[in-house]
Amino acid sequence: MGIITLPLANVFGKVAAPNGVTPVPEAEVVIRNNDWSFSYFNRTDQEGNFQFSAPEGDYLLEARPDWNSNLPYSSSVPMEVHVGPEGLTGLMLQLTNPLVVGHVYDIDGTTPVQHAPVQIHTPDWSQNAFAMTDEDGKFMFGGLPEGEYLIEVQKPKEGNYAGFGAVADVTLNGGLLDVEITLEEPAVTVTVLMPGGLAPAINAHVNIHNNTISKA
Repeated sequence: MGIITLPLANVFGKVAAPNGVTPVPEAEVVIRNNDWSFSYFNRTDQEGNFQFSAPEGDYLLEARPDWNSNLPYSSSVPMEVHVGPEGLTGLMLQLTNPLVVGHVYDIDGTTPVQHAPVQIHTPDWSQNAFAMTDEDGKFMFGGLPEGEYLIEVQKPKEGNYAGFGAVADVTLNGGLLDVEITLEEPAVTVTVLMPGGLAPAINAHVNIHNNTISKA
């Protein structure tokens, strides 16, 4: 019988609220390199502590509140770190106060869309962040510099919503931005069937594009 030896943790830190003092339990923390070829997720303990095992190299660390928490905070600003032979200790990730607070509604403009993936990014993707709507269709973003951004909302896989997705242009100028986004009606509706033409094909991947495949 073989023996599997787990690597020892060599990256240690804590996640705190924006005040830099209050620990945040159950926060989700990710360590990754720039191209995501190396990425690991972990959660903080009740004292806000986290740990990872990572080979020597350059990484980004980022934390965000648990999706199911009611904490009024947004993700931390990504921290660049270098893991050397001795590892890293004493790291501190601070969650941020939100700069964008938004709600996503179905095409009727009143039904909140729960658990919808939401992404905000600059046109060149040099800045980006991810969030998920809560039970009230609410999402928040923080820790982003001023500038022009796009907010993209995807229809969640669960839930009987009539809308498809939505994109909104926003400008961050240092103040709190309140955004309401309504899912758009689908421009094209198709039904994919299994061979034989009777049973629906569930979870089939469908692309739409022009002759130059500029959209997919």
